[in-house]
Amino acid sequence: MAAAGSAPAVRRLGEFGEFLTSRRARLQPADVGLPDGTRRRTPGLRREEVAQLAGVSPTYYAFLEQGRDISPSSQVLDALARALRLSPAERDHLYTLAQRGAPPGAGVPETLGAGITALVDRLDPYPTFVKGRRWDILAANRAARALFTDWLALPPGQRNELLWMFTDPGARETYAAAAHKRAPGGAATMCFPWPAGPSGFATRCSARSPSTTWSSRSLTIPT
Repeated sequence: MAAAGSAPAVRRLGEFGEFLTSRRARLQPADVGLPDGTRRRTPGLRREEVAQLAGVSPTYYAFLEQGRDISPSSQVLDALARALRLSPAERDHLYTLAQRGAPPGAGVPETLGAGITALVDRLDPYPTFVKGRRWDILAANRAARALFTDWLALPPGQRNELLWMFTDPGARETYAAAAHKRAPGGAATMCFPWPAGPSGFATRCSARSPSTTWSSRSLTIPT
């Protein structure tokens, strides 16, 4: 867990507050059984209305949205999830941002055994690469690096397939071309299940990608 006041901690708290704000803005009083009341200057519920629904003080809730260094309990997170009508995926994301119930091993660098790395190399000329839990590229043979991009030449923090797909202007063209020019047998990938998303990932993508997808903070569970 990042130390309080560190850059990752500040970024995570900011994302936590922004996520609450975005979920509050999409709700109308009628959605939660409240009267419309007076004219609203901004869309969505007021902070004090969410606080009332969640059973917390308006000041405490305001601090959460402001990204203050507060560690809400699981009971408070559940109450916020109910008040904001969060989906299961959104509730899980809320817990992740609050660092409650983080998956075991989250944040621990992933490594591969020498046998898997050697296997990836032996599969050349078939493009083959290995992705970790968060789509970090852990190994890639020569054919994969030539077909997609030379991930291993990038700094460690940028060796991520999703980051490359959403921030590199040539990534979409590369994937479109790869669909027509794959080697016999197709490109092979090996990946592990995706855990709760890494804090800060969407921020990095939104800062470098023109897409408005990231700012919507829409979440779904893959089926």
